[in-house]
Amino acid sequence: MSHSDILKRIGPVLPGDTIGLAAPGSPFSKRDFLKGVALLKSWGYCPVFQRDIFQSKGYLARSDERRAQELAALFLDPRVKAILFARGGYGMMRLLPLLPWSQIGRSPKVVMGYSDVTPLLNVLWTRYRYPSLHGPMVATDFSQKWATSFKKDFLHFFQDPQRPYFFSDPRLRVLQPGRAKGPLVGGCLSLLVSTLGTPYEIETHGSLLFLEDRGEALYRVDRMLTQLRLAKKLEGVRGILLGSFFSGSQRKDFYRFIKDFFKGFSGPILTEVSTGHCRRARILPIGRMATIESPLKGITIL
Repeated sequence: MSHSDILKRIGPVLPGDTIGLAAPGSPFSKRDFLKGVALLKSWGYCPVFQRDIFQSKGYLARSDERRAQELAALFLDPRVKAILFARGGYGMMRLLPLLPWSQIGRSPKVVMGYSDVTPLLNVLWTRYRYPSLHGPMVATDFSQKWATSFKKDFLHFFQDPQRPYFFSDPRLRVLQPGRAKGPLVGGCLSLLVSTLGTPYEIETHGSLLFLEDRGEALYRVDRMLTQLRLAKKLEGVRGILLGSFFSGSQRKDFYRFIKDFFKGFSGPILTEVSTGHCRRARILPIGRMATIESPLKGITIL
């Protein structure tokens, strides 16, 4: 099946369509979740979720079996056109062996999340070549005053996903110029590293690799990038996109580290890609073909 055919099969997701909401990770604020639900309704969508979604079991949003059942049911429900998540935190990794992958592979949908959802997004691409969206979540992002900052991205990728899209942002910084083309893969660095050596590890060869994280010391970022290198996940990568790992004076140290770490890399390197763990986060598709042309300070989604 061609990339265009897959996009046709997955979308579009139009006003009036049903969007399923799941909580595969940590517990979350009911108030913030309902504010996010209200925003989705104001954009014309019909969000649905299970009654027990607000329950918790320690640092998890209910038992593994219950969370896996919730997510699987959304994938297999033909009425549900897209799946969004309450928040990240931790928990998705525990669900991966419990999900009915063969059935999910026959039930492509628009799936959007980040942080703890990163392994799911990349498994959908690696196993089934289904693109997904690295983007905001209901309780942590849709509930915020700045949620309108990603509305343009959201409406494009949900309602008109086949049309090319130019992702530009004044916050983007070019650390190494160049031009590269390939499928976008990646997400939260610490979650990607946690999949190495498992059946769910990321596939990176020939890709534009996107990495982001927050709250990690520079030496831990070094350790995780080194682990990716030792696992040969940086071989054959055509371009590097990095999120906003640090703020303030730490950014300069981070930039110097990145230039030294990727010394000898011939492709473009962009940083401050505003998606994931940052305010006014944008939406970046996982698995879609894209080009980086660093003088334009942007990413063209094909």
